[in-house]
Amino acid sequence: MSDFIDTDVVEAELAESRDRKQKLIAAVQAGILLTIANFAAALGHFVFQIYCKPRLHTGEFALFNTTLVLVQLLTVPLAAGSQAFTHFISRHHGNDNHEELANLKEWCHRMLRRWTFWLCVAAIFLTHPLTVYFQFSRESMTAIAMGCVPLTLWSVLGTVLLAGQSRFGLLAGLTFGTMVVRFIAGAVLIYLFPYAEAAASASLVAGVVLALPVLLSPKPRPHNMLQNPWTPEFSRYLAAALCVGIATFIFTQADLLVAQRASVGIRMLPGYEPTPEIIAIIAKRRAEELDSYTAAGLLGRAILMAATPILVVYFTKRAQTGAGALNARALLLIYFAMIIVGAVALMILKQPLAHFFGRTDPIMLHRVQVFAVAMIPIGILQGIGYYLLATGRLTMCYIFGGLGVAYLLILSTWGTDLVILQSLMYGAALGAILVLCMVSLIRFSWATK
Repeated sequence: MSDFIDTDVVEAELAESRDRKQKLIAAVQAGILLTIANFAAALGHFVFQIYCKPRLHTGEFALFNTTLVLVQLLTVPLAAGSQAFTHFISRHHGNDNHEELANLKEWCHRMLRRWTFWLCVAAIFLTHPLTVYFQFSRESMTAIAMGCVPLTLWSVLGTVLLAGQSRFGLLAGLTFGTMVVRFIAGAVLIYLFPYAEAAASASLVAGVVLALPVLLSPKPRPHNMLQNPWTPEFSRYLAAALCVGIATFIFTQADLLVAQRASVGIRMLPGYEPTPEIIAIIAKRRAEELDSYTAAGLLGRAILMAATPILVVYFTKRAQTGAGALNARALLLIYFAMIIVGAVALMILKQPLAHFFGRTDPIMLHRVQVFAVAMIPIGILQGIGYYLLATGRLTMCYIFGGLGVAYLLILSTWGTDLVILQSLMYGAALGAILVLCMVSLIRFSWATK
């Protein structure tokens, strides 16, 4: 045996070790940069809402936000598909299956592009019926929504693709740039035309920032694929992701669409014919109430907005095997703690926070408090949805989706008044949690027999 050491081999190993260390440091730095950019962008979007509230005419603030929620509804299938692909890829990461991982990513990205195209086509046809059902007051908002949906879909795809390619620095810059473009465009348009169309058009302009890189980038072409990843198991998981995604949207956002529908129309006693002046006064009062409800809802949903990034990290970690899955439980507990702490903080600070939206009257403060309380069970439901999907409990995911539909039916049927609607949100969300617990106990008792 030779006593000599091959210095070339040692230097190559040291260089490879330094290279891995540099890549790890760069990945951590990029992740921190993306986190800061996301937080700054979320804060900027929230400030934009505060900027819009006093400058838009009465009722326009609510119509603007309802349009954004409708656009978000039509992007839920793409977000759910992205979750399914993320779970699938994370499983390969966790299993150290590096040979086909690159090709698998390319295949997933190609499928997401196809899905995005067909979702754009479907969304364009669905936008008008939905705006009619939720009783949008102007056709111009329908036209803007039709423009926003494709751009938003391609923006979501751009975020997924850049994250999948680990281009976190570019993604951070585009995320922050989207917020800046939206704020500048919105400030100019609202100054010239203080209506919902101007505020929504700002989102339309900002969507180009994330959509263009996707539209201009070359399409991936998978090669040497060992097997088709689209298996029956993946199809079942994709269906579960759609159920959880739609139900999560309903639990966290759909009340604003129900409020929009409930606030349109004037109900009078039989035989009473109101004068045009009375109708105008009632309509203005309804618009003011809906604006107040929307502003209070934004404060309440800010709790979810602040805590949801933890769930995204949890979902990726929990989908892995080994240490990643073991460490994910702490993230879920942190999320639940953030929901509770955020709700308590909002109840304590409701008056100074409501002042940002120009209303500190008792009705507004009461609405903020009710939203803060309602966000506790709603936030818990969102966490449960991510947990069921990340752990692959597909049957429970389907049940979760059914509960989301039942929640929407309850709000739509009995939420004819904004006060009643807020009460139903808390009660129906709490009921959904109890049903999930009961079903889990029943399934556990059957499994142990």
